[in-house]
Amino acid sequence: MEAEDKKSIIPKLRIDSRRKYLEKRKSDKLTELEADIYDEEFLFHDQDVTERERIDLEHKKKILALAKEHDKARELELVQRYHMPDEKRDKVMPDRYVEVDEREKQPHSEQRVWEDARMSTTQWNFGAKEAKQRLLEKGKLDDYELLLDDTIDFVQTNQLAGTKGIEGKT
Repeated sequence: MEAEDKKSIIPKLRIDSRRKYLEKRKSDKLTELEADIYDEEFLFHDQDVTERERIDLEHKKKILALAKEHDKARELELVQRYHMPDEKRDKVMPDRYVEVDEREKQPHSEQRVWEDARMSTTQWNFGAKEAKQRLLEKGKLDDYELLLDDTIDFVQTNQLAGTKGIEGKT
């Protein structure tokens, strides 16, 4: 049993170790690159350098700028996007999606109004037990037994507003 456990645990430990190593190596290399750029600018700022040395320094600066932008993009990705959950949670990604937009936190935001409209269409009321009471509440109950199309709820939810009166006003 122990041999089987070791065989299943060792690959996972190797992967975790490799990830930690790459994170540390990345930060070490960025620090080394910053120090290299600083040294070259400090030592050779007043001297004439060859074309090749100037191109190498510009290349190093560009690589450093891209690496820093990549780190900023990773931070931005963690904040402003939803991530599909994996089978195992990483400490890097948050456990829940955090709403960033302040407008969406308000009670009558566009998303919440849309969700409420969808939820209201999914709720069904069957039977005639409450039909008279609902019609009384809406003020549509008469002494007649005749039901018209506009008094049935499912027909009203699917009716779309027309543009006949709007076109005449413009």
